[in-house]
Amino acid sequence: MHKYCCYILDVYMCLVSDCRIRACTLERLYDLTDGALGRIMREVTADEPIAPLLAEQHLKAMDRRLAIVLHAVDDFVRDSSIEAVLVTDGFS
Repeated sequence: MHKYCCYILDVYMCLVSDCRIRACTLERLYDLTDGALGRIMREVTADEPIAPLLAEQHLKAMDRRLAIVLHAVDDFVRDSSIEAVLVTDGFS
């Protein structure tokens, strides 16, 4: 198994152990789907003196990891309920 796959599994296992997420955080993460995270990171780092700061493959990997996290949250919601997963503590 490639070492990067292990990293993704480590992140996923942390999420699996206690899937609770703030509603506002989940909303922001969904705003970054469909490649938006990579595009935003490319834009905000474009003017760095050592640009490109992140290689295209790293930007794509960020988008893939975000999709994995959101898929896991969706699975938890489907298996339990939205109320069991979301923390609504007044943060926005």
